[in-house]
This record gives sequence, C-alpha cells and structure tokens, in this order.
Amino acid sequence: MQQTMGAMDKWMAGVVVAMALVGCDNEKCADLGEHMADLVFEEAKVAGHAVADDKRAEIVKKTTDACNAEPPEPEHLDCALKADSTEAMKQCEKTGEDDNK
Repeated sequence: MQQTMGAMDKWMAGVVVAMALVGCDNEKCADLGEHMADLVFEEAKVAGHAVADDKRAEIVKKTTDACNAEPPEPEHLDCALKADSTEAMKQCEKTGEDDNK
C-alpha cells in the first residue's frame, strides 16, 4: 500500500505540474495529454510491459505542449479525445483530409 501511495503522489504531482504549465492555454490540449497518457499506459499494460510512473507526466507535458504549439483542427482534437487507442488517435489526424482533395 505504501508503494501504491508513493506512485499516486508522483502521479498527482505530475498532473499538477502539467496543468500549471498549460495555464490558460487550450484546456482540450490538457485533456488530450491526459487521454494520451491513459492510452499509452493501458496499451503497455495489455502488452505486458511496464511503464515507469514518472513517464506519465512526461507524456502529458509533451502531448499538451505539442497540441498548444500547433493546435489541431477542432474535429481532429474531438476525435482524438474520443479515441480508444493510440492507433485510433493517429487516424484522427487523417479525418477530413480526403475532403480537401
């Protein structure tokens, strides 16, 4: 239980830091960072791989920063937030590309 609480404390600290870094930027980008981290951890768990808890904050920050630096189209962002896998998330980037041709 002690080890679990330590991991939870680290996770919460990472979330607080990530949210502070996001500040007033797009809240959906922060949501995307969290969702990406959730998917990465779940996929790693299903595959039998362990991902260090401290990587969660890194995934959240990198995803959030990238989203804020180059905001995706709203429909792509909404699609990614609903995605149930990282592969489905990648497919969201292609949403609507054929419409522009």
